[in-house]
Amino acid sequence: MRPLHQRWDRRYWKIFNDAHGAVAEAFPGVDGTGACPFAFSMQLPIRNLEVARSLEQDGGSGIAAAWFVLCVHDANPDIAGQWRKWQRILTDSSMARSLPASDVISAG
Repeated sequence: MRPLHQRWDRRYWKIFNDAHGAVAEAFPGVDGTGACPFAFSMQLPIRNLEVARSLEQDGGSGIAAAWFVLCVHDANPDIAGQWRKWQRILTDSSMARSLPASDVISAG
């Protein structure tokens, strides 16, 4: 909830509660009994998803829907496994789409 030596709590939990009704509903694939499920390779995806949800919740932004997509370098086979791990903990795996970098290049 609160980073070490910080005075302020992070807003993640409120944002996910507001978006999904409960943090557990946002991340049903999480085992809440062990270490933090968002440590290491899951830290950046949860932050990006939090930014997307906070943009949707900010009434003054005019943003009705936001998402983020992983652009995968075609020669990086390791990231696909990490991304599937992220998809498994989400309510809906479509919240974690990916796009090969070669598709971006081909699109011009």
